[in-house]
Amino acid sequence: MPEVAPAAVDAHQHVWDPARAEYPWMTPALDRLRRPFDHADVVAEQAKVGVGATVLVQAAYNLEDTANMLRVARAYPQVAGVVAWVPLDDPAAAGPHLRRLRRDRAAPAARPRPR
Repeated sequence: MPEVAPAAVDAHQHVWDPARAEYPWMTPALDRLRRPFDHADVVAEQAKVGVGATVLVQAAYNLEDTANMLRVARAYPQVAGVVAWVPLDDPAAAGPHLRRLRRDRAAPAARPRPR
């Protein structure tokens, strides 16, 4: 087992829930992944290697995935932040969404969808 500092951060963790959001990458070939995957699924493994905090990173380009990550972040104090999707190509939708995100404890970062 690798030696990890007790306050290590997992800087790239995904969570998903197909009942809450659409994940276009979740094709039939990946059907075994078509289930909720939550932070609780990795807490024990992270603790074994000294990870004390994690950053959730978007698993899909939609607001529902962002909402799911924020739900997880509120439920687990180990979640130090969220990298969320924001519709930056739609300023009318992006502005209000960014304002809501700025008020959230998870203080997410936003990035545009690749073209």
